[in-house]
Amino acid sequence: MGKNLRVTKYAYISYEKRLRIVEMICEKGFTIQKTANMLGINASTARMILKKYKDDGKIFERKDEQKVREITEQLKELD
Repeated sequence: MGKNLRVTKYAYISYEKRLRIVEMICEKGFTIQKTANMLGINASTARMILKKYKDDGKIFERKDEQKVREITEQLKELD
């Protein structure tokens, strides 16, 4: 009858925990898996946070910042 929609709820990871992830991996040399296990999060989540930090230098991004960036990119495409 209707489409089967998959709804995913992401866990909230605080700024402090994100900072700890980056510190443990980049400064203390822990693996992503070990860090994730120690902090009780998925390794994929830790990997995503680390990637965001390495790519953008950001540890935490508010949703409204992301929306502003998306609108800015759309406006650039119109030019």
